[in-house]
Amino acid sequence: MRILKDRVDPRGQLNLEWRPVGNTRLEIRMPRPPKEALARRESYNETVDQIHTLNISRRNVEEALNAPAEQRDKMLADLQRGVVERDALLAKVKELYDAYLSVRDSGDTTAMEEASNTYEDAMSALLDSSMPVARFTDILALENPDKRKEQLEKIRGEYPSYDFGDESSPTGKLLTKAVAAYDAWAVNKADLEDPSDLKRRLRGAGVLEFRILADRDPGSPTFTAHNNPQLKQSIDDLKQKLARYGPRAQAGDRYSWFAISDPATYLRVDDLSEIESKKNQPGFPIVEEYAGRWYVLMHNDPDFSMLHTSSRDKRWKLVAAYPDRNVMTGENVVSFRRS
Repeated sequence: MRILKDRVDPRGQLNLEWRPVGNTRLEIRMPRPPKEALARRESYNETVDQIHTLNISRRNVEEALNAPAEQRDKMLADLQRGVVERDALLAKVKELYDAYLSVRDSGDTTAMEEASNTYEDAMSALLDSSMPVARFTDILALENPDKRKEQLEKIRGEYPSYDFGDESSPTGKLLTKAVAAYDAWAVNKADLEDPSDLKRRLRGAGVLEFRILADRDPGSPTFTAHNNPQLKQSIDDLKQKLARYGPRAQAGDRYSWFAISDPATYLRVDDLSEIESKKNQPGFPIVEEYAGRWYVLMHNDPDFSMLHTSSRDKRWKLVAAYPDRNVMTGENVVSFRRS
């Protein structure tokens, strides 16, 4: 308890109440924030919820495609949800789905595969018309105002229908409204306004973990390098997943993206503008920019890491750390031993 208190609230300014419960649990009580702060946060959450209502899922589309004939066209039209560029995409998906159904029972496997692939491409394009809300909220939290403005303009350009119309309309100018609501909340945001804020602080408090960087395959530079086919994955697909869903790891991910705190030093460049020209070079770490920050790709398998979340590694601990020198480069490094 003392260690966590020192890490989460070292100056005792958050008015947290700590007490042990039995031998293995802690109870932490936190004060409720002022009503005004809760109201500002709720106003922001409401605007984000409105953005979600414009998005569609694969399940939504397939339910409409397989609806009875008298309901099908209306259900597909309802999926437009004010996103005008979605009209043509919905029509294309409908056309190609019907084409796939027409050859599905023909026994012509080549025609079936071609029809399925073109349908899947059209479905992906349609689902991409939904704005990745996690990316938008990550942009809102950027501290650099110039980078934040740049990224907001970029996402507005990619999803124009989400910021279209009149602000007086419930569904008009949703991104503009969300930015204003976030700024009104963030300017007077308390350090802890919700149990989730406290959980985030506790989750990352003093946890030391090690992961191995993903390598680029020298023979196929658009793929990660590994003899295991499951670990040889398309780097472009991994980058697209980062762009759409952010760096949050999902169940089954063999690789994950991690933020780089000091990209220039870590990647040994004099200026961040150099990264773009070097990032596809052999031997250079697999990196990508997302929401104004640079991320590096690392293995997410237990065999390539020492994580406290893995039951196999729960007993490991740092035994010693000492200054050392990299025999390959001559650089000063920190070496360590673990038990």
